[in-house]
Amino acid sequence: MSATFKIVFSETDIRRLTMKVLPTYQEFVSHLEGTYPSYFCGEKKFVVKYLDSDGDKIAVTSQIEFEEMISQLSGESTLKIFVEFEEVKQPPKKNEENINIVCPEEEKSFLENVEDMVKEIPVITDNLFQECYNQWQKRRNLYWNLHRMSLQYLDSLDKNVIQKGKEILLKMVDMFPNNKITLYNLACAESLLGNVKESISTLEKAIEAGYHDLTHMLNDKDFNNIKYTEGFNLLVQKLQRIINGDSVKLETEDVKIEEKVEEIKVEEKVEEIKVEEKVEDPLIEKLDYLGEIFPLPRDILGELLAQCNNNLEQVVDLINSTTFK
Repeated sequence: MSATFKIVFSETDIRRLTMKVLPTYQEFVSHLEGTYPSYFCGEKKFVVKYLDSDGDKIAVTSQIEFEEMISQLSGESTLKIFVEFEEVKQPPKKNEENINIVCPEEEKSFLENVEDMVKEIPVITDNLFQECYNQWQKRRNLYWNLHRMSLQYLDSLDKNVIQKGKEILLKMVDMFPNNKITLYNLACAESLLGNVKESISTLEKAIEAGYHDLTHMLNDKDFNNIKYTEGFNLLVQKLQRIINGDSVKLETEDVKIEEKVEEIKVEEKVEEIKVEEKVEDPLIEKLDYLGEIFPLPRDILGELLAQCNNNLEQVVDLINSTTFK
């Protein structure tokens, strides 16, 4: 069932749009943005509205509300839609920008795409970084939507459908050339289409970009057309060398950590010995004390301590009362 919409952007700017099939809410919004891109450039926020039977403007932001709108306007040959834009807040000044890039890998992906995005911005502004980041986020969201769509196409047994998936993946490679998952999926598409040479070449690019899941690669049925080729076997060997190299590196790091732990243990043991050496016999301390007070041989002081049951005060009194004084 076709549907004709009268799109009211303002009192003096009204457009007519006919769609051959009644769309969903998301399809309608996407078609609207694609048909009138000049209205939706940048990060403008907008809401779709319609007039109900009471003459009130009702906002539509979901599929359920869109279906209710269609029901309310079902008696009309042309569905009158109002598109109202919200006031756009000014972005922060350059020295106040606080861009939260999720992780170093995504930051690298963003920076790799800045040059192309700068070309898309007609005027260099103070908020160029913010605008580039906004465009990158928009492109990234589009990328993941295409990713889900491409996987659905690759699940098909129809080569025409798989070809559509390949075309989507090629667009994704243009957007993010070094994404290992996209390159891997493109290699799958080429294999499913019987393009052996292209599949092996793309799979090698995926490995070079960081795809190292050898177990998944060997068990992936999408590669049944290339698994017994010399090219695929060479890639398996190449990936094994990469993985083994990483393993050796990890083992070396583990050994270094163990050596460091042993060094710490030895240092702690030395400290314990030093502490033990510092702990002296109380009898020796008393003899040292008496030796500082009385100029008597150490063996005599020891005998006096023994006679006084190691009582230091009694020894002092005894010496003071004798001729040893």
